[in-house]
Amino acid sequence: MLYLCPAYDMLVVCIYKRYQCSLQLMKAQQQTSSKEMLYQSKIFKYMVLELIYCAIHLPPGINFSIESSQQKAALTYSADCLICIISFGRLYLVWRLFAFYSIYNNDKANQICSERNVEGGVSFAIKAEMKERPYTIISVAMGISIIVFGISLKMLEQPYMFVSALDWEYIWNGMWCMIVLMTTVGYGDFYPRTHFGRIICFIGCIWGQFLVSLMVVALTYSVQFQRTEPIAYSTLKRIEQEDLNRLYAVKSIQSAWRLYNHLRKAPQTMTELSLIHI
Repeated sequence: MLYLCPAYDMLVVCIYKRYQCSLQLMKAQQQTSSKEMLYQSKIFKYMVLELIYCAIHLPPGINFSIESSQQKAALTYSADCLICIISFGRLYLVWRLFAFYSIYNNDKANQICSERNVEGGVSFAIKAEMKERPYTIISVAMGISIIVFGISLKMLEQPYMFVSALDWEYIWNGMWCMIVLMTTVGYGDFYPRTHFGRIICFIGCIWGQFLVSLMVVALTYSVQFQRTEPIAYSTLKRIEQEDLNRLYAVKSIQSAWRLYNHLRKAPQTMTELSLIHI
């Protein structure tokens, strides 16, 4: 665990260097003054907030417990547990890395967007990637969300499981609860009893509905016809109907011909049928 502190220090330094590079890029693109310092720029407040958040950690060898009562029962959380749950939010760095290395966020893409009067950048790259590979992105996001929310729920509910009588000892139970929750199945075999656990489930439910909605939108878009596809579909349906009409016509002619041959070979039957009809 001694490597954690240097790792956090390296993360903070990398974030600071990133904002320095962003300021230099803004100066090169003439989006800000060439004499503007980092603390004077509009990105300084975002840098401070990000540095504070990413610097939150518990040094090795230091830990304490937070005790509270809930429903007439003692509830104890370790600081390490709570900070670990807070640290899961740093997964936004993975998404930023993904958007940074996207081909829709390079200099050429930004130049083309500028020529077309379109605002480029990370938001455009995310939209383009979602349009190109929606199922892959949504599936990965759903899998990561289930793991993160499942671990968080397990850690928050485990100290209370002797009161709730639910087995939160295994991480799979927390992940199973989040799968049931995010897909709105609602079996009810596992559910949160603590306040923090309910907050995690509420956030997971909203996020899960968002991902499911994106999946529905992607599925709807994938089955929609493009500009020239309705013409081809209409042509195929017309040809199919013409083939069916020919088949029905052939069957009608064959039936009429068989009836004619039958009546010609049996004129007495025809006379009897005429009399019965009269």
